[in-house]
Amino acid sequence: MSVLPKKAFDDHKRHSEARGIPFLFTYAEWLEMWLVSGKWHLRGKKSGNYVMARFNDEGAYSPRNCKIITSEENQSERWKDKKKYPDGLVLEIRELWKNTTLSQREIGEKYNICQSYVSRIISGDRRKSLGGLV
Repeated sequence: MSVLPKKAFDDHKRHSEARGIPFLFTYAEWLEMWLVSGKWHLRGKKSGNYVMARFNDEGAYSPRNCKIITSEENQSERWKDKKKYPDGLVLEIRELWKNTTLSQREIGEKYNICQSYVSRIISGDRRKSLGGLV
């Protein structure tokens, strides 16, 4: 059974805010973008599904800064022109995490890296530790 649009909207807004990304859509604007795209029934994160993506993976979720694209296109855009973290930076981040009370978000702010990438570095998921520069 698919998720009701209002629940999907609320989940998207909550997830965006938890990631520190402004969410400027009203429910009506968000739903209109999905319905006009004709992809609502294909919405999801899995291969072949569609997502609402921000241009250049930057800025707020807003009607002027989003598009509906495949999950694969979104991943491709996310990693485009990104470089691997230098080993020294990875070690510094892990040491800060182990030896201070800084949160992942605070560490990310210190190095201008998204919290989700700090998390990946800490967990050792190096294959996904590309990009992430804010």
